[in-house]
Amino acid sequence: MVKQANIVVCGSACVGKSTLVNSLCGKEVPKTSSSLCSATDEMKKYVLNQTYQSVNEAASSTEYSITIWDTSGIES
Repeated sequence: MVKQANIVVCGSACVGKSTLVNSLCGKEVPKTSSSLCSATDEMKKYVLNQTYQSVNEAASSTEYSITIWDTSGIES
């Protein structure tokens, strides 16, 4: 059985949302910007499929499908 989760990363423009998504994914998937202009102009999704071994039971593993949603900046 695959355990599924959704993570939505939202916040003001240019606060590091795409950088956080890159850290969670372990590689650079959305481009980031060092300028004051936002690099993300629409919501994008990144899917991670991972299998993890249980600490207590060597023969047991759990499969995860995690969808990370990177949003454009939210203005107040």
